[in-house]
Amino acid sequence: MEKLDRYLQEHFDVPAKNPSEEAQRRWRQAVGTIVKNRRRRFRWVPDLDRRSLDKAKVRSTQEKIRVALYVQQAALIFSDGAKKKEFKLTEDIIKARFSINPDELALITSKHDSKALKMHGGVDGISKKVRSSFDHGICASDLDTRQNIYGVNRYAEKPSRSFWMFVWDAFQDMTLIILMLVWQQKDGQRACMMAWV
Repeated sequence: MEKLDRYLQEHFDVPAKNPSEEAQRRWRQAVGTIVKNRRRRFRWVPDLDRRSLDKAKVRSTQEKIRVALYVQQAALIFSDGAKKKEFKLTEDIIKARFSINPDELALITSKHDSKALKMHGGVDGISKKVRSSFDHGICASDLDTRQNIYGVNRYAEKPSRSFWMFVWDAFQDMTLIILMLVWQQKDGQRACMMAWV
């Protein structure tokens, strides 16, 4: 079997000719005059107009991507060159022996700023600056000081909903509306017929 494959490749492997677009256009015209069946006429002949449209789309997409990359690079250069906000350590922070401003810490966490995180020594550096340990956590004696400087880690609770709010939501449910309509008989009297359920 291998010999047969090798023989076919050696003797019958015809390389593609890559004809010019003009030659393909002439071939398309010749096939169009000979084959009269519309379905078979251009089955094996390339659609040159579509091919040129596809090439134009590819070129336009490549140009858009190139422009977008240039814009992104310019934006990165501009944002890196912009003046960074300097965070000063206040006397309270220095007195509590912390090494990072709470506003800077909030900025790092809210914007997921990996550059600023690396600048502070990563997660290990931040934990040292806020005087915490991965093994032992924080000291309970300076909890009030931490809360005064960095704030309390609490989320505001949503107000609870009243019973009538749930009833109102239930009356907005289309399934319940249909069930209430079906529950009434034609003469207007209400009857509980569960046989259909």
